[in-house]
Amino acid sequence: PVMKLLDNKNEQVRKKAVMCLYRFYQVSPQSVPDCDSRMRRLLCDFDPSVMAATLPYFKEMCMKNPENYKDLVSPLIVILKQVIEHKLPREYDYHRFPGPWIQVILLEILSILGRDDKSASENMYEILQQCLRRADDTGINIGYAIVYQCLKTICTIYPNPHLIELASNTISRFLSSDSPNLRCTGINGLAMIIQINPNYVLNHQQIIVDCLEENDETLKKNTFELLYKMTSLKNVEVIVEKMMNYLKHTTLESVSKKDILTKITELTERFAPSKTWFIRIMNELFVNFGEMITDDILAKLIKIINEWEKETEDEEEFKSFTIENYAKIVEEYAVLPDSFVKLMAWVIGEYTNQLYANEPDKIEKILEMLSYLLNKNYDDEMTKCLLISAIAKVHSNMGFSNLDFVNDIIEKYSRDKNPEIQQRCLEYQRMQNKEKI
Repeated sequence: PVMKLLDNKNEQVRKKAVMCLYRFYQVSPQSVPDCDSRMRRLLCDFDPSVMAATLPYFKEMCMKNPENYKDLVSPLIVILKQVIEHKLPREYDYHRFPGPWIQVILLEILSILGRDDKSASENMYEILQQCLRRADDTGINIGYAIVYQCLKTICTIYPNPHLIELASNTISRFLSSDSPNLRCTGINGLAMIIQINPNYVLNHQQIIVDCLEENDETLKKNTFELLYKMTSLKNVEVIVEKMMNYLKHTTLESVSKKDILTKITELTERFAPSKTWFIRIMNELFVNFGEMITDDILAKLIKIINEWEKETEDEEEFKSFTIENYAKIVEEYAVLPDSFVKLMAWVIGEYTNQLYANEPDKIEKILEMLSYLLNKNYDDEMTKCLLISAIAKVHSNMGFSNLDFVNDIIEKYSRDKNPEIQQRCLEYQRMQNKEKI
């Protein structure tokens, strides 16, 4: 009965029959063996509502096997051209905009058929430009929606530099809108463009960065993702600074904050203009967000510093800057996160004696700083273990100099209830005794 109704004289009946047939096909494809040929015929139905009813079917089929529907590119372009030129009855308009929902699904199907297909995409360039221009001229929300869908199609099919630049300029104007929704759409659009060519987005860098200052949390989150993708050696300092400021004031849950923190550390590592800048930024991250820094990030940072120490020409300057920076931070902050104290303990234990071999006074001050840190309370007892190891390493490299406060520390913690701390102290005492013998 449904098949018979596909040829009914009433367009509303034909439309409902098409919708019913599509549903039959979704539930049981084998029950409608000639569905494709019938849908192709109805795509050319003289009534727009019947034609539009076939589009969801073709979208689904193109997603499954686009190669079987490449021949539809030209007919779909003709239909889209008729729609944007107001060839459809006025009842298909929305706020005087021609058939927006039909335009959206046509653009979606074209994006599927044009992906990685230069020949098919070249046939679409002209109609996409027309569609984008007409939608941009409206100044209403439905027009903005079509602009965004045009952008998605342009970024999906085989790229055309002129079209991408045109889309970039169009979507970037959303960023200056008073509507957070439009600014968010602009950010999302530029995020798609940057995957094709970052140069189209760099001209809008300052506007994008300013979006992090907005009150809308979704806008700020999407802006952050875009900034992450567009970071380079030229803009890393500005972007990382903005990101860190965003991280300080965001109300996002801790899982999202950790993701942001990981991205900042990645960018800092990849694009650091200098090693001292890298250390300064990482120290700031540890001080402000130490509770979110995982052992994986800590281990990665230690590995980076260790590799740099072997590679850098200004080795002594790099080590000196790092340790002196730590000393300033210890003086400035009464409470430091465990992760940062662990990092300091490792760096100081590794580099102090290499750097100040002939300056016992400086080494003694560093030992006093480690002693000061050891007397604080920490959530992770491994922090104190690493501090004990750092003290032992620095002191032993001084030839076990007779520093009473160091000996008192070792003696005190050799009776600690934590077996790991106790063991490290006892082993160090045995080393001292062997040295005396």
